[in-house]
Amino acid sequence: MKFHYKPSFNNAIKDFTFDHRAKFDYKLHKKTDVYISGKTELEKINRIINDPNNTDLLKKFGFFDKDPNKVVLPTYTLNKFGYRCSEFNTNEDRIVTLGCSDTFGAYQYQERTWPYLLAERLNKKVWNLGSSGASIQSCYTTFKAIESKIKFSEVFILIPNPTRFVFYNFKRSFLNVHGDDLDKFSEEFSIFKGLGFDEKTIKDLKVYYTLMCTDEKWQAINITTYLDAIRGIASKHNAKVHYLFNFPFFPHPYSVGDVSRDIFTSRALDLRHSGWVYQKEVAKLFNKIVGDSNFSSYI
Repeated sequence: MKFHYKPSFNNAIKDFTFDHRAKFDYKLHKKTDVYISGKTELEKINRIINDPNNTDLLKKFGFFDKDPNKVVLPTYTLNKFGYRCSEFNTNEDRIVTLGCSDTFGAYQYQERTWPYLLAERLNKKVWNLGSSGASIQSCYTTFKAIESKIKFSEVFILIPNPTRFVFYNFKRSFLNVHGDDLDKFSEEFSIFKGLGFDEKTIKDLKVYYTLMCTDEKWQAINITTYLDAIRGIASKHNAKVHYLFNFPFFPHPYSVGDVSRDIFTSRALDLRHSGWVYQKEVAKLFNKIVGDSNFSSYI
C-alpha cells in the first residue's frame, strides 16, 4: 500500500500568507493601493501624537521631518496579497526580504525601512514579504507560498523573536504565537474543549508550549530547521540567502556598552517598534554581508 501526498499550496495561500490590509485598512483613495492605519490603530497613534510628553521623542525619531508643524502619518503601499511592495510578477529580478514587523516597517515611512534602504544600496527593487508578528516558521510558509509568483536572486532574512511559533488552531487557520504573551495564547486553548479535553489537559498543553518555546535548544533547532528550508527554496531559484538575527531578541554584533546607542533606542511612530536608525543599521550590515563571501551572517 502506497501513501501519496500532494500538497496544494494554491489552496493554502490564504492560510500561508498574512494580509496587512486587515490592520492597515483605511484606503487613502479607492483607486489606489495606498493605505494608512485603520480606526483602532489610528486611535492608538493619535493618543501618542497628541501627548505633549512625546513631542520631543517624535521629533528625534524623524516624524516631524516631512512637516515641522505636525506628524505626517506613514502610509503603506500594499499589493493585493497585503504585502508592502508592488504586485508580484516573474519578470523583475528583485531581492526578497523576510521577517516580522521590523521588516514590514510597521509605523515607519517606507523609504526608512531596511528593505527599501538595502534595495537602494544594491541598486535593486525589493519584494518585501515581511509580516507583522511573524515567526521563522511563517517566514518559511510565506516564502513557500509566494516563491512561484516572483523572480529573485537574493533573499535577506531578519530572523524574528525566537519565542514565536506558528500554531494550527483546528479552525483551519494558522496563528503566529508570541512566547512572551502566552496568557493571551492560552485563550486559544479553549478550542480544545470541543474536542473533549478536560481542564487539566488544557493546562498541561499550556505548560508544554511554554517550556517548548522558551527553551533555547528548541529555539535553535526551530530556527536552523526553517533556515535550511528557506535555503532549499532559494536554491531552486539559484538564489543566495543572507540572514541577521533581530538585535532586540538575540545577541548582536555590538558590545554591552553599545546598547544605549541610538540603534537600540530609536523607535517607530508607535514608540514600540524599532526606529529609523535601527533600520539603517540593518541595511548597512546586510550590505556588508553581501560584500563578504566568507559568511552569510554576523551572528
